Amino acid sequence: MRGRATARMVAGGLLLAALLGCGEIETLALSERPSRADFDEVVHPLLIEMGCSRNGRCHTIVSGELRLDPARTPATLDQDFLLVQGFIDLDDPDASQLLRTVLQGTDSTHRPPFCFRSTQDCAYRKVRAWIAWSGPDDPRPQDIDCDLAQEGCP
Repeated sequence: MRGRATARMVAGGLLLAALLGCGEIETLALSERPSRADFDEVVHPLLIEMGCSRNGRCHTIVSGELRLDPARTPATLDQDFLLVQGFIDLDDPDASQLLRTVLQGTDSTHRPPFCFRSTQDCAYRKVRAWIAWSGPDDPRPQDIDCDLAQEGCP
């Protein structure tokens, strides 16, 4: 009986050692997509500045309303981050409603929600970088070196 108990303990110890990789435990670090920190720091202020705030400067985007709160409290940032995620496509950033609609233009009765004139606009490139970012090798919005002061609504 004692031999069986010892054998089970040895087998259990070997199994545990095998599962733990002989004391080395690797962790998998997954990138948060889209980056909440970059949203709070760069993208949200940019979208507010470019016209997507609750002050009425932003209207309907294809389907649904995208109106962000300029208050920037933790609660409003949470709400705005979740809202904006419904307008982006992480698998195909260029297909994101957030970017696509603006470039297609709007009819004369609705003002564009943002003031992107082309895919080369500074604001467009920063928002696109935020959507496309998937890890340390990709540029983040703050890595896009351009001058927002040169842009604005006509």
